[in-house]
Order: sequence, then C-alpha cells, then structure tokens
Amino acid sequence: MWDINKILFPLDLDFKEGNTKMVRYLKAIAERNQAEIHLLHVLPDPTEYYGFYAVNMNFSELSQSMHETALKKIQAFVDESSLSNMNVQIHVVSGRPTDEIINFAENRGMDVIMMGTHGRRGLEETFFGSVVRSVIKLSPVPVLTVNPLRH
Repeated sequence: MWDINKILFPLDLDFKEGNTKMVRYLKAIAERNQAEIHLLHVLPDPTEYYGFYAVNMNFSELSQSMHETALKKIQAFVDESSLSNMNVQIHVVSGRPTDEIINFAENRGMDVIMMGTHGRRGLEETFFGSVVRSVIKLSPVPVLTVNPLRH
C-alpha cells in the first residue's frame, strides 16, 4: 500500500447526488490516512464556452462571477457534507477538465485522484464519461473511481 497524503477530488457541481454519496468514501480514505482533501472544480473557459455569441461580453467579469458562484457552491457542499472538520482545500480553475485535473495532480503532488462515475448512458455518458476515461488514461497518479449511484 502506498502513502496517501493528498487526495484530489474533482467536483462536478452538476452531480450533487453523486458528490454527496462519494463523501463517505472520500472521508474514509482521508481519515484513515490523515490526508489533505483537495476539491477541484473546473469552470469552462468563457471564451470557448460562449464562442461566437459572446461578441459584446465582458469575459473578465463573467469569469469572476462564475468563479465566485463556484466557490460558494463548493463551500456549501463542504458544510452540508460534514467535511468542514477535515483538512479540505478548495480550488477553482478554468479550462478543459481533463487537462486541468491532470495538471493539478502533477503540479500539486497529489497521491490519488478520486472520481465518481456518473452512471449515465447514451450521449451524456459519451460526454461526461470521457473526462473520467481521459483522466484514467493520462494520469501520472493512481485514479480511484466509484459509481456512487450504485454503492
């Protein structure tokens, strides 16, 4: 068994039920290892997200607003899921999810990435599942996946 001192948990703010169910696994591993938990949410780059339709948008204000909203949602998640008494750090970045998750894990010395699978089917699975699959394929550190909707 390897030492787990830092756990990266990429947080999908649209997957509240799964995030909530993943907490029991996250807490168990973190408590057993006295590990830091790093919650990471990746915002879409607004210039890529809005593209052609964003001719008159102020991207700086939009990015700041999205960042603040994400921080509030993550803090609410921490408070609701009894993680507030643990060593939790919150991070919000913009970019492509797979790239940002991999870069964060490498640059911050994460020991494991813990991700929930969505259990989605069809087109949703193709899009959302591709992040998990890509992280598994490209990650320099072990990736632990759980389908929280089945466990």
